[in-house]
Amino acid sequence: MLRMIDSLESFVTDDIPFLQLERLQRVQLLRDLMDRSDVAVAEKYRRVLEAYQIELDYSRTLEATREELPVDGVPRTVDVLRVGRTGLYYQTLDRRAAAYWDNRQKTWIAADAAQRRAIRRGLRIASQQLAPELLELPVAAASDGDE
Repeated sequence: MLRMIDSLESFVTDDIPFLQLERLQRVQLLRDLMDRSDVAVAEKYRRVLEAYQIELDYSRTLEATREELPVDGVPRTVDVLRVGRTGLYYQTLDRRAAAYWDNRQKTWIAADAAQRRAIRRGLRIASQQLAPELLELPVAAASDGDE
């Protein structure tokens, strides 16, 4: 179970940076649980599997949240769109700036006007303001060494 928790922590830190604090806290709670002698081994194992299930569920959901992120070095409130584990996008509240996350470079890449419109549509779909439709969102290409 400890190796499973280590793997989960590694996965969270290497994944696109969404809900980082919540996800890392979940890993820490699992570590704390492992040290408790008053909790049955079966319950510990169930909780580890539950954490894995939560991570799996993130892979197949579309979510829009409002967060504070550094935009051009300045903290700003932005709307964030997460498309499974494939894409992470933000758009400023004034809709003038948008970007997508490049996990290979660990940085945000500025979106052009067409990409900003697609991100806005994605945010509206995730917020259930628009019916689902095919989105043409930018995705950072994987390199030959990526799996």
